[in-house]
Amino acid sequence: MIIHILFLILYLIFTGFVFLGIFWFFTLAAMVSGAPYVPTSKSHVREMVALAGVRPGELVIDLGSGDGRLLIESVRLGARGIGWEINPLLYFWSKFKIKQAGFQDKIKINYGSFWKADISRADVIVLFLITHKMKKMKNKLQTELKPGTRVVSNGFKFPDWEIINGNGAVYLYKI
Repeated sequence: MIIHILFLILYLIFTGFVFLGIFWFFTLAAMVSGAPYVPTSKSHVREMVALAGVRPGELVIDLGSGDGRLLIESVRLGARGIGWEINPLLYFWSKFKIKQAGFQDKIKINYGSFWKADISRADVIVLFLITHKMKKMKNKLQTELKPGTRVVSNGFKFPDWEIINGNGAVYLYKI
């Protein structure tokens, strides 16, 4: 009996280390590609969506959609959503959260790099990147988006791009 309990404890410890290893591997991969996953508070999500001026019928694209919370909030306002997530754990978690919210017919999550995403139909882009990726993203946005598209960046400014509105933590830009 004691051997079974010890085996179970060792198994749980090993499984925990494997899960943490997988989590940190994908977190580091995301940092190289764009940014690590940092959950955004509910109040900050509402602030970002309000700053973007999301309206019914608009298409909101979240580049690095994490657990899907920005898309879920946007769809609550009548928008449609597309997300791109490179971390498979977050990809599956967001699919679960979106289904749980009842929005699986209004939000599509894509597994893969947002650098290859077709963003040309977006009315609103939301993103959270780190400083050294902002210039590359600015080039992608200016090349691929239609005039009038709103871009909301969480935490980081685009270099040499006029901020339309912001509060020091969230910034709105317009193509």
